[in-house]
Amino acid sequence: MHVDPSSGRMWKWMLATAGLVIVVAVAIGYSRTESNREPDLSRLPIESLARLDAQPNANAQVHFVYARRLFDSGHSDEARVPVTRAVDAASKSPKTELAARAFALAGCVAADLGAVARAEGLFQQTEQIRSDDFYVDLGRGTLALQAHRAADAVARLTAASRKEPLSSEAWKRLGQAYLNAAEPDIALEALRRAEHLNPSDPLIHASLGQVLLQLKQFGPAEAEYATVAGLQPSDAYYAAMPARIGALAARTDSDYQRASERLQAALAQSPNDDGLRAELAGLEIRFNQFSLARKELDTILTHNPLISTDCWYNLYTVCKRLADQQGAAEAHKQFDHMILLKNAVADLTIQAEQHPTDARAYLRLSVALLQLRQIDKAYAALTRAAKLDPNDPEIAQAMQGAQAILRSQQGAGGIGGGVPQQ
Repeated sequence: MHVDPSSGRMWKWMLATAGLVIVVAVAIGYSRTESNREPDLSRLPIESLARLDAQPNANAQVHFVYARRLFDSGHSDEARVPVTRAVDAASKSPKTELAARAFALAGCVAADLGAVARAEGLFQQTEQIRSDDFYVDLGRGTLALQAHRAADAVARLTAASRKEPLSSEAWKRLGQAYLNAAEPDIALEALRRAEHLNPSDPLIHASLGQVLLQLKQFGPAEAEYATVAGLQPSDAYYAAMPARIGALAARTDSDYQRASERLQAALAQSPNDDGLRAELAGLEIRFNQFSLARKELDTILTHNPLISTDCWYNLYTVCKRLADQQGAAEAHKQFDHMILLKNAVADLTIQAEQHPTDARAYLRLSVALLQLRQIDKAYAALTRAAKLDPNDPEIAQAMQGAQAILRSQQGAGGIGGGVPQQ
């Protein structure tokens, strides 16, 4: 091709040729990059991430992304194994951004599982690398929630929700923090944000139901618990929640009839659920069905005479209404006895806190808790006593007895559900 160097056509030709070379070079480079690029892990379905995570040569990034996906969808238990793998792999290069994120996420998982010391240790490791991490705020907010420090929880979880406004976990926990801080209106707003981001999380709907109950919005609360029951059809507690709310909302005789039938149907499915039976007794008391209420209360207290002070006081009230003075006197006697036991536990708890190295203080506390049939708390206090003085024969004998009780519970399948111990 002949080009006249004295004309402008030469410059047009050179520009066109250069453009063609650039386009070809970019295309070749793009092709090579695409062929060598690792898959975008954030776009992979969770099943694919699970398969990658199980590979022996999986790297820290794979483990972290899989653990984060599980955690962010509300599955802390399932995130424990992959996040542990992420921490182990990332610890080989402990000063990297990935290591910091893995430590922080592992701290969140530990906080959810109640491992407070491990969670704090992981958060401190994170802060040595980066000072401002979403998962540190989320995890420390969770620890504050567990410790009933409502103001601290609100502050931490507000910070977390601002850093990651698309995190349903941040909004869900912030809603719970506001609920604990007696701010149900603000809690409702936060939980609605969480629901919008993750409508299939049953715990979000359960928290919404709890908030709506506080706001006396019984119809919407019942709808939320119906959603929970649909998401967790095998959970008998949530399956019965709409019936429980119907009992709370009952105002007319026809409401009473419907609520009573629903609670009795739920009891037929879960005959050992003393919580349901207590709801039925409460409904019957409100509608002056005292003979029916007495039957339910007698059944509950036969199952567990120390289940709650409320049951004994309700039985006292019912007996008074039925003009059974002897029954009322006996119920009030048992009520007073339980109050004494609870006061003793409160006093002994204070003593143990004031003398944290006194093994005998923890032994006395464990005995008082055992009298209230608070087996797990009693065993925890006794374990503390045994650690403080492993050579005390009385503590050793008490530990043998406690272990025998726990074995018998496990053999019987544990204690059935019911009214929370008070």
